[in-house]
Amino acid sequence: MANLINPKIKFTKASELRMDQAINMVGITLRKSLKSTLQKTSVFFVQSAAKLTPQSKPKRKFRAISPTKERILYGAGVRYRVRKYSGLLNKFYWVYAKNDAEKTEKALIKNRGLYKKIWYEMLPKLGRVNNRSYSDTKTNAFAKRSVRVINKSWLKEDPFVLLTYRRGELRKIAPGVIPHALNKAKKRLVGDMNNQVKRKMERAWTKK
Repeated sequence: MANLINPKIKFTKASELRMDQAINMVGITLRKSLKSTLQKTSVFFVQSAAKLTPQSKPKRKFRAISPTKERILYGAGVRYRVRKYSGLLNKFYWVYAKNDAEKTEKALIKNRGLYKKIWYEMLPKLGRVNNRSYSDTKTNAFAKRSVRVINKSWLKEDPFVLLTYRRGELRKIAPGVIPHALNKAKKRLVGDMNNQVKRKMERAWTKK
């Protein structure tokens, strides 16, 4: 079974980044329900995680084979090579090309942006539109299979939103994304609250 990544946004139990305190403060200050505040926090987290997740370049940069230093490969007709990472094998391996046409074909990176796409696939399940589209239908289908969202924000006791990212290799590709995204979501939530409070105060002031 593939490794999973499960960021869980909760209200009652403290987290390392004290997300529950931020959610509680926003809910009390703006008189918002826990459900709406948790869902907004989850959206902020997903958007931050997607932004922080790196995207590969459009093409791989092949290196020319040296006829003197790599005589065996050169003698076998290989003219270019590049290292490629396999999420399935969880390791790097060599990709070879015997001519320019083959190099051009293999240089294109398929499923580019997949790891960002997976995050965005969570948004519709959180009540937001996913405006990121990909022409490759296989990439879309794979991204949808890599997502699971359990939204229990309506519970009266211990409400939470559980986001499952079914590509454990993200930890190697983008280490630190989860805590950084949680921190950014917390700051964005508090910032959003401050802006709303400011607007309410300004409206109240102009009415006098």
